[in-house]
Amino acid sequence: GVGPSEVQDADVKDEPKAELEGNDLWKKFHSIGTEMVITKSGRRIFPAYKVRLSGLDKKSKYFLVLDIMAVDDCRYKFHNGKWTVAGKADPEMPRRCYVHPDSPCTG
Repeated sequence: GVGPSEVQDADVKDEPKAELEGNDLWKKFHSIGTEMVITKSGRRIFPAYKVRLSGLDKKSKYFLVLDIMAVDDCRYKFHNGKWTVAGKADPEMPRRCYVHPDSPCTG
């Protein structure tokens, strides 16, 4: 026989996918080397970070979490049209994940 863990509800769809909205604009920024400048007081992300989710099970609850981290431990300055290393960065702040205010939410 088939055990309870092997029986799947026909209505359950659980193949999560996330698609970045404005992907072309993000690619343009990346191609010219535009980087996000983060300060201790913070900055707004531009272009806006928007994601379209699909493939979620309508009966399940999900959390949406965003974690932004430094790519290295260097401080940079923009000089002569390009970013150059300007020393070691300040110690990294304790990691904080941003949890979407509507979380948890059903699929």
